[in-house]
Formats: sequence, structure tokens, C-alpha cells
Amino acid sequence: MRCDAVLLEADAYRDLEVQLLEQLKTGERKTLRYLLMDSLGTVELLSGEARMLFEAASDFYQHVDLKERQMRLAVAPEELSEFMALVSGPTNEQRFAPVSFNLPRLRELVAGSSGGAGIVILEEDDDWMWVEHPNEIIAVRDDAWMLLQPYLHQLLSVGDHELLARVAADHSESAVEFTTARWNKFQEQLQEAAPELLSIVQHSLSQPGDYVSIRELLALVAEPSVQPSLDAWLRVTDPRESCGLYFRDSSRESMD
Repeated sequence: MRCDAVLLEADAYRDLEVQLLEQLKTGERKTLRYLLMDSLGTVELLSGEARMLFEAASDFYQHVDLKERQMRLAVAPEELSEFMALVSGPTNEQRFAPVSFNLPRLRELVAGSSGGAGIVILEEDDDWMWVEHPNEIIAVRDDAWMLLQPYLHQLLSVGDHELLARVAADHSESAVEFTTARWNKFQEQLQEAAPELLSIVQHSLSQPGDYVSIRELLALVAEPSVQPSLDAWLRVTDPRESCGLYFRDSSRESMD
């Protein structure tokens, strides 16, 4: 999931530190956002960069509960230089690059603060869950895919298809949407023309190494009159790219 990185003045952080650390573990998001109301600024981190940052910052105070969709981390003013060295160091900066989008903005926000600061990172609001869930094929470039793959498989194993789709879409190179009728027809076509691909679609994830062969199988069912979006996607995307694919079936996602 995406996360908000909130920067607090050092004195404000210290005044709230006891409450913040307690709420990070047990509190509701709205309570935390209320405590963080008087901030120096907020940076939204995309799903993959937030995940990579949390893994790298395992020595800092954090609370992660995927079942409850919570990702929270606190950096005290005294720890800020160590944390930013972790974020901005050449090794991690290069490692994060395939999924990094807003981390440079976080670096700029910290650099522009004066008098010291603390950081609190918490999961995004759940508004994203209450929008229409499309059927899609989402392509993620291989370098980003290799970083995200453990997380994607973890989400698949627990059946959290909403969050899996969120992560894949945040870092997609391209995507093609299907109406429900065309998605059902797509699977019927695969059953007849390419059953080996149907099993991959039902599994949800495919590896970058299979991208070219999967495109060839998709071409068998991409009739412009039946699957115009798929036909267009195959024509405008580069077949020489190497991408992992997430086959998003909206029937697997709950709107509860």
C-alpha cells in the first residue's frame, strides 16, 4: 500500500513522542493523522518504494500488519541523520531506483527543514478500495518486478488481491483493461486457443522471462472485433521489453 511520510519539527515530535509510539501500534489512522496535523509537510510514497524503505529501515521503530493493512514507522530527531543516510546512501539509492518515485521529494523536504525534525510514516487512507475494480493485465518492468516479487507473492499467498493490484498498478509500465463481458470472453478464448495461458491467468502472476511467449499466446485471442483493447495494447507496447504480468480478475476482490 502507499504510505504518507510526515515531517514534524523536532520539538513537536518530542512533545508527541509517547503518544505517537503508542498509537503506531494500537491506534487508528485518523487518530495518528490528528496528532500529525501540524506538520512541516507530507510526501506520499508509492507502494513499492514504501515497502523497500521499511525493509531497509528495519532497525527503526516500526509496526507492520498486512492483515490490518498497517505500515507505520517513526524516526526521532536524533535518528534523522542515520535514517536519511540510509535513504540517500548510494547503495540503497541505486537499489531503490526501479521503484523510486517520491523518495527524492522526501530527501528535499528533510533538507529544507531547519532546527531538526522527526518523521512518521503511516499507511494511506483506504479510499482507494472503494472505487470500481477493473479486470486488467498489468505489466511491470523486470527491474521493478524483481524488487516487488517477494511482496507480490506474499500478498497472493494470503489472498489480498486488492492490495496486490494496488502495488502492481503503482509501478506498472503499461496496462490493458477489460469489461467484465470481455474478460469472461477472454478466458473462454484462452480455454480453446491457449489453455496453458489460462492456467497462468488463473494463477495471477507471470515472470518477466515468460513475457515474450505470453505475448505470442495473447496474440492468438486478440481479435480487434472481439478484444480491441488487447489488440491495441499488443500493437503499442514493445515486444522486446521484459515485464512481469499481473492478471487482475476483479471477481477475486471484495468490496465489503
